[in-house]
Parts: sequence; structure tokens; C-alpha cells
Amino acid sequence: MREASDFVDDDRMTRFSLSGAPVRGCAVRLAATLHQLFAARSYPRPVAAAVAELAVITSLIGQMINPGWKMSIQVRTGGELRLLASDYFAPDSAGVPARLRATATYDENIGLRPALPDWHMMGGYFGVLIDRNDGRQTFQGLVPLEGRTLAGCAEEYFRRSEQIPTRIALAVEQSGHNGTAEWRGGGIIVQKLPEAASGVDDWPRVKTLLETVEGSELTGPSPPVQRTLLRLFHDENPRTEPMQPIEFGCSCSREKVRQGLSIYSAKDIATMMTDAGLVTAECHFCGRAYEFDPASLGFEAVRK
Repeated sequence: MREASDFVDDDRMTRFSLSGAPVRGCAVRLAATLHQLFAARSYPRPVAAAVAELAVITSLIGQMINPGWKMSIQVRTGGELRLLASDYFAPDSAGVPARLRATATYDENIGLRPALPDWHMMGGYFGVLIDRNDGRQTFQGLVPLEGRTLAGCAEEYFRRSEQIPTRIALAVEQSGHNGTAEWRGGGIIVQKLPEAASGVDDWPRVKTLLETVEGSELTGPSPPVQRTLLRLFHDENPRTEPMQPIEFGCSCSREKVRQGLSIYSAKDIATMMTDAGLVTAECHFCGRAYEFDPASLGFEAVRK
């Protein structure tokens, strides 16, 4: 039987550095965060697995941005999984959880597939947008979608857009617990920093060590993350920072949805109307439903 202490690293991010190598990294485990994410939206299993993977990747990359900033990832493909999108909201003060949300747009027949095809076969792009939340121009990076896995696509993004050698180990799983099937996900990212004064390149060794990690070590709930890092990088003396909590969170609001509806034509608005003559819209991230009088949107004469 698992003890409560087994879950202490769930929904936590652990930044670390290696004193024996010019490398920075972060480890994350998601459990309740994924449960809340999938409670808001229902997906076919192959889509849910991709959304869970994106949630882990978004956490690993998002922890690099400054407090109070927002990072968005979009993965556009040419296949049945048309779009993956996620947002990471960095906390603006210590002790406050980071917030994460993710969603997917897909063809309905994707549910017939046991798994998605290799990502490099699907075309499209991997994009990262950072909003500094202070009125300054946002940063946007966009690279072709290349890689056999979603983690590989993220690595390629850093190679092309940031010129930072990066390796990501990632695992997601759906397993039974307390009579229900629940998702767990976890990952470790390592990135090469400028060479040490000695000029010794430790990066190949670090990559090789990361490749030895087991999926169960990534997803947990045990062993503890710090034990896994110590097993992987014992000779490099990993130094960890205090864990950062993370949770599912959506920033949608009635006013934001109203603004989003402003781009639609009267014909489009008519398709969103109920028999009662109200315009309905749903948040793609949290599933929250909103209703509006067409007149409040500037469409007084619209009829269904």
C-alpha cells in the first residue's frame, strides 16, 4: 500500500543544477493537475496522451520564464490531431502555485487509432509565445515540427530557435487508482550552459545518463524526484532548489469570451444561438459555458 508520503512530489517542479557539469535542469510530476485538466474536457485516449505530454513539456519550459509572465505553446500538425495548445502562468510571488492549462483540436475519427503516428510525419510547426504582461512586445519563436516524439519536437525548437542543446525525458501513463483510471505524467529537462573554464564537454555524458531514466521514475509517485536525480547524476552532484507547486488553472472570463466573439460574422453568431435566442460559447480549456444576448454583442437583428 502506498503511503501519503509517496505522493509528496506530485504536482511539483524541482529545478536543479549539476555542480560537476555546466548543465541546468528541471523535473516535474503531474497528477491532480492532469486529473483536473481531463475533468474539464473529455478526449479520446490518443489525444489525452498527447495533451498530457504537452502539459509536462509546458511545465518544464514554463518554469524558465520570469515571475508574472505567461508562456503559450502551440503545436499545429497536418494530421488528425490538428492543434495542441497550452498556457503556463508563472506565479508573481513565492509560495503561489504556477497555473497550467492545455487543450486539443482534432478530427473525430482519431478515436479509432490506438496511438498517434510519428510526429515528424505530420508536418506543421512548434511555436512558443511569451507574454511579459507589462505592455512590452511579446516574444514568439516558431520552428517546423520535426521529431519522432513531441519531446523531440521541443528539443528541436530549442536547437533551432534558442541555439541551446536540450534533452527531455518524458513519460505519461493512465492507470487505475481508487477504482478510476487516472493520468500521471512526468519529465526531466536538461540544457547545456556555456562551457566551464576547463573546456571539458560534459554534455554527451549528461545526455547518456538521462537516457537511463525509467518511465516509472518520471511519473512516480515513487521514488522521490531527488532520489531519481541523485541516481542519474550522482557523480555530477545535483543541487536542487525548493519545489515549485503547479496546478490546473484557467484565465477565461465573460469579458474575454465576449471579446473573442467580436471577430465572428452575424452568420457565425447565428449558428451559436440556442432556441431561446441566446449566443452560447464554451472555453476550450476548462469547458465553462457562457451565454450572451446577441444585442450585447452588437447583433440586434440576428436570428437563428
